Amino acid sequence: MQKLDPAVGIAQAFGRGDRRRPAAFMLQRQRNEDGLVHGSSSRLIRGRSKPHDRPPARPRLDRDHAPRDPRCARCPGGPGPPPRRPARRRGPGLGPSSGWHRAGASRYRAAMPLMRRIVSLWASASLVQRFALTGGVVMLAAAAILGMWVSDRIARGVIRQSAVNSAHFVETVIAPIVEELAAADRLSPGAIRALQEILAAPPLAGRVVSMKIWKEGGRVVFATDEALIGQSFPPSPALREAWAGRVAAEFDDLADEESLGEAALGRPLVEIYTPAVAVWSGRTIAVIEFYEIADALAGEIAAARRTSWILVASVMAATGASLIGIVGAGSRTIERQRALLADQVRAQERLAQTNAALRRDIQRASAGVTETNERYLARIGADLHDGPAQLLSLAALRLDSLEAESCPAARAEQFAELRRALADAMAEIRAISRGLSLPGIADRPVTEVVRRAVEIHRALTRADVALELPADGPVLPRARLIAVYRFVQEGLSNATRHAGGAGMAVALRLEGGRVTVTVSDRGPGFAMPLAPDIPGLGLRGLSERIASLGGSFAIRSRPGAGTVLHLSFPADEEPDLA
Repeated sequence: MQKLDPAVGIAQAFGRGDRRRPAAFMLQRQRNEDGLVHGSSSRLIRGRSKPHDRPPARPRLDRDHAPRDPRCARCPGGPGPPPRRPARRRGPGLGPSSGWHRAGASRYRAAMPLMRRIVSLWASASLVQRFALTGGVVMLAAAAILGMWVSDRIARGVIRQSAVNSAHFVETVIAPIVEELAAADRLSPGAIRALQEILAAPPLAGRVVSMKIWKEGGRVVFATDEALIGQSFPPSPALREAWAGRVAAEFDDLADEESLGEAALGRPLVEIYTPAVAVWSGRTIAVIEFYEIADALAGEIAAARRTSWILVASVMAATGASLIGIVGAGSRTIERQRALLADQVRAQERLAQTNAALRRDIQRASAGVTETNERYLARIGADLHDGPAQLLSLAALRLDSLEAESCPAARAEQFAELRRALADAMAEIRAISRGLSLPGIADRPVTEVVRRAVEIHRALTRADVALELPADGPVLPRARLIAVYRFVQEGLSNATRHAGGAGMAVALRLEGGRVTVTVSDRGPGFAMPLAPDIPGLGLRGLSERIASLGGSFAIRSRPGAGTVLHLSFPADEEPDLA
């Protein structure tokens, strides 16, 4: 194989448009080609691998080597591509389409309605029901754990007390006999015979069914079952505790290998271990193990356990009932407060809607008042234009003609016409002024304001108006007094204009803390709710003016029955003019 200069190889690589491979990679490849095999790593040169230990690099036949190279994996006659790793196969029955998977999915789908039902019931349950359920589960678990612990402690105490009493009696009788084990590893035949006679004689004959004496290392030196003498057994925890100088006892625990004979008796037994202590040295020289019949003890333990379970259950039940009662009372309080809050929220919503409606009404009334004022000003302007302005224009023309008139008689006649025009203009201006200005009504009772409005209308129109007033009336705010005056003034003006002044009447009443004013006539009336186009402020202007001050306005009329205007204001409330 022809060696290439690294720079030439890099230039050729970049010259062929291989833009994806950096120059350092091409240089390393050229160095590998300087070895024995193309596409191999530097380890091949050092002799730590063989040419086909790993798949070779993809060769380029036109520049890497001659065709049909036997070392190339892609050339004909070459070693061929490396074997492919077999695809990993799943174990039987573990794929997504397996029966196990389908069964699990079906069980999950079947459990979903039940889970949703449980969640729905939990969400709809009250606070006391949730507490009763969770607290009941927790308290049952706590009662079970506490009951087992208390009954076990009571049983242990009863067993230990019985074992201490029995061990003291047995130690008093047996310990002097086993004293010889302090110097020997086994008992003498005389000692064994004495132990057998003691066990066969009262009072141990009716209480102790079996006895063993242990030496260190777990070796039996005496046993009621002589086959066990000389055998060694792994020391039990109770035996080790006895070697430590403490009395140990186990109730009806006969699972050890050396206790198979006692277990065959089928009676409740107490297995007691008591240390045998040397008289002078105080050293434990042996452990005496004996099995005592525990029929009475079993009854005492069962009674103690029943008593402890009853006591624990009673305490837990009382505690649970009291807690549920407290939570129930709290839950009822919360429900009442929640209902009260809901009522308050609904009341606030209704109040907000009412306020919004009132605000819209006030806005409409204010806009109507503004529009009415504009119409009123327009009417005043029209009255001034059509009345005094025309007369003053006529007077101005007469003044112009006076300058050109030379006849004294004609000049006198024109002067007379000029005076009449100016007098008529002044009269109309005074009439307009009387309609614009109000008499002094501030700090006056409402009865006097109504009477003054009726008297002014009588003086202007010479019409008959029936007046009904109480003996005394309240003093309303000035804005409402003005509204009452304008109401009476406009009502009488409309009755004069549209009803011809027939049957006009004004009434003032004090009813339920409100001031009520009515203006009625016996004119032709009109069909409700359509009202005629009344000049002046009009019914619409009256309604908007009164509503803006917190009062109410109503009108009743029907053809042939006359018209009644109704105004009402609170007697002891300031209007909100904000």
